[in-house]
Parts: sequence; structure tokens; C-alpha cells
Amino acid sequence: MKPKNKQNNYKNQNGCHNCDNCFMKAEYDEECTYYCNSDKAPRPLCGSVYMHEYKQKKTNVGIDVKFDYQKWEDWHSGREVLAWGICDKWKKSKIKHIYD
Repeated sequence: MKPKNKQNNYKNQNGCHNCDNCFMKAEYDEECTYYCNSDKAPRPLCGSVYMHEYKQKKTNVGIDVKFDYQKWEDWHSGREVLAWGICDKWKKSKIKHIYD
């Protein structure tokens, strides 16, 4: 979609924000964070409440949290990328983005 008052040659750029290899973690009170998964490693739950990846189960002694922080830390370590970055492994996302 071309925004109003833009030049005729306006176009959106590709980047991690619209790459099929990228996982975007969203949270209620934080900016989105992007992680490259070009090696297709299985991703554990990220712990995002907004994304419903922070499982909780009520028990008779309180709340039991079903989120393995260490697994998430191990997976995302070294994978964080900038939304507007790009690399040779960029592949068009199957999901329609608001920036497209």
C-alpha cells in the first residue's frame, strides 16, 4: 500500500520483519523482538504472555508455570536480529505483514 503524499517510486523494503526464517516475539509492554531461525531449529515457548506462550495451570497450592526459561535462553542466544536487517537467506514470509 502506498502511503499518501509519497513519491511515485515509493516501495517497501524487505528485511527480517517480513522474512519466513524470522520469529517475532511480541509482548504487551515491550517492543517486538526478532530472532533468525534460518537453521529451522525447533523453537521452545518464548514466555510471551501476549502470544499465549506462558502457560499457567492453577493447582491447589497456587499457580504452576509451564515455561522453561533456560530452553528459551539457549534457543534465542545469538539469534536476535534487527527488524530492518537482511541477509542472503531472506525468504518472503507466507504471512501478510502490515509493512507489505
